[in-house]
Amino acid sequence: MNRVQALQRVAALALLIAWPSAGLAAPLSLRVVAAGDIGVLLVIDVPLGERPMRWLLDTGSSHNLVHSAVPAEPRRSAPVTVQTAAGPVTGEPVRLLDLRLGTPPVPELHALRVDLTQALGELATQVDGVLGLPFLDGRRLHVDLQALQIELDATAGPAPSREPLAIERVDGWPAVLLDLPSGPARLLIDTGAAGGVILWPPGATTLNVRRIEALRLAGQVRAQVPAVTWPGGGLARALPRQLHGVLGMAPLDGCRFTLDLSADTLAVHDCARTALPGGFGLQWVMHDGRLTLARVWPDSPAAAAGLRAGEVVVSVQGRPAPASALAADARLRAAPTLQLAVQGPDGARAIELQRSYFLPAWQAR
Repeated sequence: MNRVQALQRVAALALLIAWPSAGLAAPLSLRVVAAGDIGVLLVIDVPLGERPMRWLLDTGSSHNLVHSAVPAEPRRSAPVTVQTAAGPVTGEPVRLLDLRLGTPPVPELHALRVDLTQALGELATQVDGVLGLPFLDGRRLHVDLQALQIELDATAGPAPSREPLAIERVDGWPAVLLDLPSGPARLLIDTGAAGGVILWPPGATTLNVRRIEALRLAGQVRAQVPAVTWPGGGLARALPRQLHGVLGMAPLDGCRFTLDLSADTLAVHDCARTALPGGFGLQWVMHDGRLTLARVWPDSPAAAAGLRAGEVVVSVQGRPAPASALAADARLRAAPTLQLAVQGPDGARAIELQRSYFLPAWQAR
């Protein structure tokens, strides 16, 4: 753990000691933000004083962040540059007063005031701030992705589980050791990543997506988990070399789990289904104000239907294409079929796609 991370953790633990319960045991409503075919991000609505705020819960963030428009009390310190998946972002250190999370409220929270668009991309339209590891460390998070509730509880002991996973710390980051087809891998538990398993193996030069047919996770078998080889990504540069990749939220979607960052355990209690739902094999972005196909994966339902990168999406699920890629992703969540109308060089056409496990299976070496 480096000096900055150590100071952040000490500050977070000191806050928990000063306000040991902070009223955080009461369940909070959880909003999920879909990002892509599968996987979700965790968002809670917690005011800052009288100002409504939407917070992304992100154990993969080294700092708490707020949008540059949020009023805050500047701290007497120099600007700080942090590495994110999108690249380096510079922010102003500030104090946030009266975070209305629990009773009594959290009186003071240290954060960086940044241009969230630089750090989060389009997700910045969905949230006003990020509660990162400095806030979440030392707490016990009960996450119920069936009832869409979360409890932040700093005082209770570890939850019972058949096979809780031990969390090890890598320079302060919470990580688990999982058996993957390629061998054991030490993965950061990243609630700020919507996808499955993201890896950056040494020497990798191309982006590659496969599926893990069965992944054992704290006593639960998660089937058909996508695994992405992501060479040279910003996240890889931001994290310690001892980490081989990231465990995102997709394998935990539909589950009830406890991420205990006080006792350093991960317990998965039950899941609504064993297998992840598969996908359609396309990615889209906003280009010149229009929803546009950015990538079509080989051998996918999208590829079989003849979709091509660069085509403009006219409608999604029978409604006009939304004005953001994330809003379009939300229409995909849990949908077994996808109805699209697209406009390309050959004119307009309507297409219906069926979810499938099109990704090639990752064979053990």
